[in-house]
Amino acid sequence: MEKNQTVKLNIENVGMNGEGVARLDGEVVFVKNALPGETCFAKILCVKKKFCYAVATEITSKPSPVRTTPVCPAFGKCGGCTLQHVSYEYQLALKRQNVESAFKKAGMPVVVSPTAESDKTLRYRNKMSLPVGQKDGKPVVGLYAFNSHRIVETDDCLLQPDWNKTVIAVFKKFLSRSGYKGYDELKGSGDIRHLVVREVAGKLCISVVATKNIDLSAFAALLKGKFADFLLYLNINKNNNNVILGDEWKLVCGNENAVDVDGLKIFVHPAGFFQVNDYIRSRIYEKVREIVKNASAKIVIDAYSGAGIMTAMLAGVTTEVIGIEINREATESAKKLARDNGINNMTSLLGDVKDVLPSLKDKAEGCLIVLDPPRSGCDPMVLQSVKDFAPETLVYVSCNPATLARDCKILSDKYDISEVQPFDMFPMTDHVETVCVMKRSVK
Repeated sequence: MEKNQTVKLNIENVGMNGEGVARLDGEVVFVKNALPGETCFAKILCVKKKFCYAVATEITSKPSPVRTTPVCPAFGKCGGCTLQHVSYEYQLALKRQNVESAFKKAGMPVVVSPTAESDKTLRYRNKMSLPVGQKDGKPVVGLYAFNSHRIVETDDCLLQPDWNKTVIAVFKKFLSRSGYKGYDELKGSGDIRHLVVREVAGKLCISVVATKNIDLSAFAALLKGKFADFLLYLNINKNNNNVILGDEWKLVCGNENAVDVDGLKIFVHPAGFFQVNDYIRSRIYEKVREIVKNASAKIVIDAYSGAGIMTAMLAGVTTEVIGIEINREATESAKKLARDNGINNMTSLLGDVKDVLPSLKDKAEGCLIVLDPPRSGCDPMVLQSVKDFAPETLVYVSCNPATLARDCKILSDKYDISEVQPFDMFPMTDHVETVCVMKRSVK
């Protein structure tokens, strides 16, 4: 097979990313927007040594019974949604299957509970990140196309609340008047790289990521005509890479006041981690809280603790809780959270978990460890420290079934899995959040 070739395929199965899986002349073909049981024409997009990527251009058979009509006009162009063409029930089943498959591939077949569903399947995200580029001499704003950094222009993302339409419109007006250029990744040139917006308890935190110190006063003035209360930051990122945020921050306007989230007064810095689905976040944190409460742990170590929200919730059901976070702004937010809420048994430590966790060995007796790492999973040194601590109960919160299963396999000589519960943090996408509970083995 060759790139851009059109082939006819029978879709036999479904892959981890929701794509159809077919075979042609002994080669595996992953087909975007195709479903098991369908026959389709597909255009080959990429040819690898043992498999190919393709996209369905025409379904020639009877459509799958789980197929639905996508509601977003950008579906198939934008890379954000991968499952908008299938029923929500199938999405939930597929995510459970993906978690099961990840553990099976790791040599650890487990029973996985049904995926906990989100209360919303659209307009559920509290954060958006839009790249800003340059096209035909003008700045463009949108979302990346599937598997690329080509920007698909948009005025609305259906995964974001309605406020995203207003923010995008105001930002485009600002760009058209400012003379600033969008960023060119290949040349490393341009002025503005990203627009990042987060909503916390109804308050918008808007960040413009630029390559240098730029004037955002006109943008602030336009926003004040649309929103009564918001924060506007300038983030400076001079690095020639695809990392969104830089290290330098400037508050342009607004007050960094705490707001009420899950019964806590919190302030989340725009650089701090905050789960994107409020409903599922609350369910996961309550799930972990109940596990800690039932375990009667005296000390809880919350590794990869972000802005400290779950850490603070756990403080109410244990004697002492310690959060570890590598991001400085997030750690400061966690400390402020403890002060604002009068939480005296919560400590927030700045540093890499692999370096900080071993230094807490004197806390090992009677402790419970919560792991909530990024998609890459835990460093092997972290997993070894967990084994050294040997807590009775271990809770692993993961956004990547593959690295979750890999790490659980490494821990399996000391721990047995007692529960695996997926949560649909990201409807319309192939991503899934999972809570895995492990108990120390009696061997």
